Amino acid sequence: MNTSIKGIIAILRGISPDQVLDVADILIGEGITCMEIPMNSPRVFESLELLCKEKSDVAQIGAGTVTSKDQLNQTIQTGASFVVSPNTNADLIAYAVEQKIRPLPGVFTISEAFEAMQAGAQDLKLFPAHILGPTIIKDWRSVLPKNIGIFPVGGIDASNFADFAQQDIQGVGLGSSLYHPSFELSQIKEQGKKFVQMSQGLFS
Repeated sequence: MNTSIKGIIAILRGISPDQVLDVADILIGEGITCMEIPMNSPRVFESLELLCKEKSDVAQIGAGTVTSKDQLNQTIQTGASFVVSPNTNADLIAYAVEQKIRPLPGVFTISEAFEAMQAGAQDLKLFPAHILGPTIIKDWRSVLPKNIGIFPVGGIDASNFADFAQQDIQGVGLGSSLYHPSFELSQIKEQGKKFVQMSQGLFS
């Protein structure tokens, strides 16, 4: 199984192959070395392959919104090291583990969390996090194995980042608060710097 994921996951929804390396350079320069490209991005596998080829020595690259074995198989071909899903699909999780690519399934209830773990997941995407809130993590931690990673995703921005980051979690997923296709590189750099500074000393 691949190296564990930790820290900020940059969700690059909508990124295109002509943007991906410039954006990755900015993020890596600010200390964000884990990136996810969701399936509903243009020419997603081309972007993933390019990013993996050029940056996999300094960053962890994954695909997001993966909901089928076909998408997972195509992701593997790009060289990506993890797949993120919005839901808990035990068959897909088990298949990812079998194929030696790290699954990060979406969970909304503690029952889904245990279902995902039983299928082989070592990391859980708490989604959508802004609805569940940060304090639920303490309750979950009282019953989850200590080695299971929790990554809140969805609706996290500068207003609630610290509330989540101060919990017993391994990282957070940041989408439009960090990257949007309309953002200038200077804006991405500014946002990246801000969130990295806010996360100093946090994430277990």
